[in-house]
Amino acid sequence: MLAPGEDLSRKLADYASMGVPEVWVISPEAKTVEALTLEGGRLHRKQVISDGVFTPRQYPHVTVDVATFWPTWRPQQVE
Repeated sequence: MLAPGEDLSRKLADYASMGVPEVWVISPEAKTVEALTLEGGRLHRKQVISDGVFTPRQYPHVTVDVATFWPTWRPQQVE
């Protein structure tokens, strides 16, 4: 999760320097899940999903229905 004012590029560089093998960037605004994997000391985009099933590279037996991240219903406003 990014803190207000935090730079995503900087955070990804930090993760890469620590050897984190896979990072998921979940964007509620774009309604996408982006998977980046560590190769040659840098994180590289491998997959961007906006609909369907996401399977993490590090956990191939796990599947996540991306649509569940962005529910279509909205709570009703009480007057």
